[in-house]
Amino acid sequence: MPVLSWRQQLDDLFGWLQKHWLPVTGLVFFASVMLLHGYISRLGLLVGFSALEVLTVMPFVFCLVVFSVGGASFLVSLPLSVLLMPPRAGETPLVGRMLGMPQESPSRLRFGRKMIRGWILVWATSGAMLYLSLFLMNWLKLSEYQRVFLVVFPLTTASLLLSYLYVAILREKKWPVSFDYGMNLLMSVVGQGCVFLVLFSWIFQDSPTDNLSAWRFIWRASVSMLMLVMVAFLQIVLAVALAKYGKQQNLFKIGGGLGLAIVLILSIFPGAGDKLLEHILAGSVSGARACAKIEWYPEAGANFPRLLMQEDGSVSRPVRILAEIGGTLQVRLIHAEHDAVYLVPVSSLVSVMGCEATGLSETANRENP
Repeated sequence: MPVLSWRQQLDDLFGWLQKHWLPVTGLVFFASVMLLHGYISRLGLLVGFSALEVLTVMPFVFCLVVFSVGGASFLVSLPLSVLLMPPRAGETPLVGRMLGMPQESPSRLRFGRKMIRGWILVWATSGAMLYLSLFLMNWLKLSEYQRVFLVVFPLTTASLLLSYLYVAILREKKWPVSFDYGMNLLMSVVGQGCVFLVLFSWIFQDSPTDNLSAWRFIWRASVSMLMLVMVAFLQIVLAVALAKYGKQQNLFKIGGGLGLAIVLILSIFPGAGDKLLEHILAGSVSGARACAKIEWYPEAGANFPRLLMQEDGSVSRPVRILAEIGGTLQVRLIHAEHDAVYLVPVSSLVSVMGCEATGLSETANRENP
């Protein structure tokens, strides 16, 4: 299957979207509505689906779906383009080299093993460097600028050199590549980093790295490394299948179609996509706090006795902020025996803090016993 250059693929994709914008928009809107409905039902929010606040947040959900589909297209297409595009004009792609050799010949088997092992090694080595750098960043307490110049830039450069070395070895040490192919290598490295961070945040979501011992960090990082190896192997399998049986020349269409299909499936089955939406929407309201305490003005705290930590206080027990609708927070007590949702006017609040923080009134009580 001859694959277009990345610029030709983008031109072809945008031209196709201009012709088929209506069905694509309809599918994205359907996925947005289903995700938002699942989000409201999952949390038990006290709001009608036709409420103004729900209609207001719909464009955000729509953009989120578009971003997810675009991200899937990006992550699927760019690594595959390294395997399916010719490194230079008139040269055979890496997968095409293997398929062009006689079947079951020793040279084909050798080349196939080298291609698979090398690709897995590139991903595994880049992932190991990333996880080590994340651990060092937390341990050394680096600033944002230090992280960029001492970690991100060197790590990206090292991963790019690994990918370039992998391609050169498969091409029998032919080093020059075209500009388009060089951009494919660079963007593939960026795509690898995105996959690493997604796996990292998923595996470590219930335990921040600051609270993990070195051995537990190594164990969880090993699990994510195993998943990276699986992703790299599946990419090789997909590249060979596309080169052998595929007729589509645009990898962005393949990745985008796959991403849209996944989003549609997640939106139809409850408890899947709406959980992701819950983390994003609820996190934006609570300041990305899974657990929070809210503090009222002294005269307003008495109106919420079931939420108060102390009867004469003004700070709540640990709660989870579900949503903000019409100037009212909808919250639920953490570890409560019921699933009641409490309505708290934003105008009655002094502050929202993490569960480990101390409210102003609590601090004053400690200083003036």
